[in-house]
Amino acid sequence: MKWLRLYYEFASDPKIQSMDETLQRRYIMLLCIKGRGDLEDLDEDELSYALGISIDELEKTKEIFTKKGFIVNGWKIKNWDDRQMESDDSKERVKRYRDKMKRYSNGNVTRQDKETDKDKETDKEKAKWFDEIWNRYPKKENKKEALRHFHATVKTENDFIRITKAINNYLKYIDVQEIEYQFIKMGSTWFNNWEDYENFKIPEKKEKGLIQL
Repeated sequence: MKWLRLYYEFASDPKIQSMDETLQRRYIMLLCIKGRGDLEDLDEDELSYALGISIDELEKTKEIFTKKGFIVNGWKIKNWDDRQMESDDSKERVKRYRDKMKRYSNGNVTRQDKETDKDKETDKEKAKWFDEIWNRYPKKENKKEALRHFHATVKTENDFIRITKAINNYLKYIDVQEIEYQFIKMGSTWFNNWEDYENFKIPEKKEKGLIQL
C-alpha cells in the first residue's frame, strides 16, 4: 500500500496547532488525496465531496491553507516533492541496492556510482552549511527537525546565500526589538519558515514612554 510522510513537527508546528481539529483533519485528508495522485484531477465540486464539506466550506478552507502557506497556486501542496520522496518506495530502494551490488560484483563501476560519490561530497558541503547557520542560531532546540527542514529547502549554494541573508535579518530583528529568549522561535520552527525572513523588513524600535498620536 502507498503511504506518505507525516513529520513529527505536525504535533508542535504553530501553524498547524493554531487550527482547530476539523481543519487539521482536512489538511491530512488533502495530503492523502495528493499522495494517492488524484488532487490535480479533481475540480472543486469533486474535492468538496472528497473532503465531505460544502463548496462554501471548501473556499474558506482554501483561504486559510493559502494564508498559512500550506498550498500555493490553487490546491498545489507546498514543498510536496521535497518532503515526499521517491526513495520512500521500499521496492525501488531494494531494486537499486541489488543493481548496485551486481555491478560491483562484476567489477564494473558506472557513471551512476561516480555520481553517487559526488552526491556524498555535496552532502558534506551541505552539512558544513547547516553547522554554520545552526551555530549562529540563538535557540538551539530540535536540531534533528531543523536539519530535516534545512535539507528540504537548501539544495544549492544560492539557497545557502538566501538562508544566510534570512538569519542575518532575524538576528538583527531580535537585537533591534530586544526580543526576550522565551519569545525567540525554536530552531526547528525557524528552519521550517526561514524563507519568511529572507526579505524581512525589520521594524524600527519604538521608544519606551512615548505616546503615538
